Parts: sequence; C-alpha cells; structure tokens
Amino acid sequence: MSAEFSVTFDDAAWYATHRDALTCTLAQLVTFSERVAQREFRLIGREPRNTGDWCYDARVFLDEERILLEISAHPASIERDLALLLEWIRRHTRIAVIDEDGVPSNW
Repeated sequence: MSAEFSVTFDDAAWYATHRDALTCTLAQLVTFSERVAQREFRLIGREPRNTGDWCYDARVFLDEERILLEISAHPASIERDLALLLEWIRRHTRIAVIDEDGVPSNW
C-alpha cells in the first residue's frame, strides 16, 4: 500500500519559476531511475530487491501548483533522497507537506 503526500508552496510563483531547477535536482538524486513524460519521476532504492518488486519505490509528480509524492516502499535510500529533496526546496521557499487525509506530515 502506498502513501501519498502533497507538497504545497507558500509562494506559488517560486514553484513555477524554479521548476527546471527542481527537475535537475530530482534527476541528480542517487535513487533517480527514470523520467516518464514531463511530470513523473521514478525513484528506486539502492538496497537489494526481491524478485517481483515494483520497478520503482516512489514517484514524484510535478503538478501545476503542487508536487505529489507517492511512496510505495521505504528503503533507507528512498527516505534519505526524499528528505534531501524536501530540504533543498525548504532552503529556497516555504512549503507544507500534507498526507492524503489533509494532515500535516513530519516530512
């Protein structure tokens, strides 16, 4: 079962203006595996995998006004890279990370 989180921006203009930088940051993550179309980025943990595991552990969707995080598995490398991504964003602008129930997350 996956968990979903929304990353919303206090300054929507920052997100619109810096989407290319965010795209580059995502592509530089250790767990980055592929980009699907314009808005979907797939991450796969670096830990050993079982046969039959999904081909990704997390997906990041760059929507028009927010980022959607869909986390299917939580290996340490995925946790670390997602924390690094959110830390990078927070160095530049204020965000809120909200779970699928609308509750603020500890991410």
